[in-house]
Amino acid sequence: MPLPHHGLPLPASCHSIEDYIAQIKSFVNDYRWLIELHVMDFVSQDHWQLLDPTWRDALLPANDPYDWDTRLHRLASNTHIDTTWPDSLQHYLGTVQSLSLPRTCQDPPAQKKEQQIERRMVGGMSDKKIHEVARMSALVDTVATQQNTRSVVDLRSGQGYLSRVLALHYQYHVVGVDMSEIQTKGAKRLDAKALPTTTPQVPHLHHITQKITPENVDHVLGSRHATEDTHWMVCGLHTCGDLGSMTLRLFVKSRQVTGLVHVGCCYHYLTEDSPCSGFPMSACVGDFALGTTARVLACQSPGRWATEAAASAAIFQHHMFRALLQDVLMRKGILTQETPLILSRLAKQKTWRAFIATALRKLRLSVEIPEQEADAYWETFQQQQMDRKLIVVWTLRALLGPVLESLILVDRYMYLQEALQGKGQVWMWPLFDGMASPRNMVIVATKSKEVAEEEVAVHGME
Repeated sequence: MPLPHHGLPLPASCHSIEDYIAQIKSFVNDYRWLIELHVMDFVSQDHWQLLDPTWRDALLPANDPYDWDTRLHRLASNTHIDTTWPDSLQHYLGTVQSLSLPRTCQDPPAQKKEQQIERRMVGGMSDKKIHEVARMSALVDTVATQQNTRSVVDLRSGQGYLSRVLALHYQYHVVGVDMSEIQTKGAKRLDAKALPTTTPQVPHLHHITQKITPENVDHVLGSRHATEDTHWMVCGLHTCGDLGSMTLRLFVKSRQVTGLVHVGCCYHYLTEDSPCSGFPMSACVGDFALGTTARVLACQSPGRWATEAAASAAIFQHHMFRALLQDVLMRKGILTQETPLILSRLAKQKTWRAFIATALRKLRLSVEIPEQEADAYWETFQQQQMDRKLIVVWTLRALLGPVLESLILVDRYMYLQEALQGKGQVWMWPLFDGMASPRNMVIVATKSKEVAEEEVAVHGME
């Protein structure tokens, strides 16, 4: 699998990465009001009125030429901007497009080794996981070959899917690391199923339960070889939150690790405001803060809604139920703006009546809402088109997700560029099919030969 010619393709409107980051930060600040909205408050605080009136008329017209599902999916995909819409709305949607990193996987012809991964090695994998592991393992092989290493450490290895293919198919010495003993034991059980009956174990595949940090990585890896002079690759397939950031810091700090292949996820688990925070990492992004709501929003992939119509509809209905319940309880004086509804994870219900009953039990409230009264609230909600209004606002908000994710990703890219100081290379591009795997951006980094023999200067680690 060849590496891209360019480290990071930029939008045509941006003259440099610094300019790109500045544009994202400015755009995010302009729409903080939209990012920080909470779905529970939609009805009680009438969030619909926050939209420009011309936007409201354009996105929920009295005489709609499209059916509702078509309008929603056209808006969520943001692939077509209606030229009859207000200039300000067209500008918003166009800016979202231009500031979001390209997410389409330019899939080259399948590599020979990808096609030949044996069936016994993919036990337990979904089609999505097979796609990810096949692409990721081929890329690790490319980078490791370039770096002249045959040793790979797989962080957050889980059930060992990637580790197993790297060891059995590509014949690398692999250490799969996970903090869960349950995952480690599961990986070993799947190893046994993947091996020929004549081979009790693979001497170059190890699964360990341990927390690896930039401070202990060289000791841990050194214990796996007779000499500490061995060079390693580090890879991580969908490492969550701060573990993704830590993986990059581990690559930078370790003398033994000379190559990195990493795909992150779960940005809502990132921390901020500490010396080793998950965001921001780079000096280029500086002290810019996202906040919890923005990090959660960065995980949104509205472009997939059309292909997951039933699931998307169920999620929106759940949002509607929660927003309406808060409004009902405020009307009854049980809640106030100062004491809004706090409702933790709740199983999705198919009807409004069932939701009310389940939610009131969860909240342990003695209030009763008779079915006839509940039905009246729901009928008024629909007559006012609150359901469609909520979906429009939440779709506009979700479109900011790829922009926010782009800032997180470029921050990681720049952290590596700053740390390597020109003594290595960094690339970032979409590795997986974005519809199957929305967190599809891979970061690859390598250290030059001279840097491999000395410790890279660490930014923000001390």
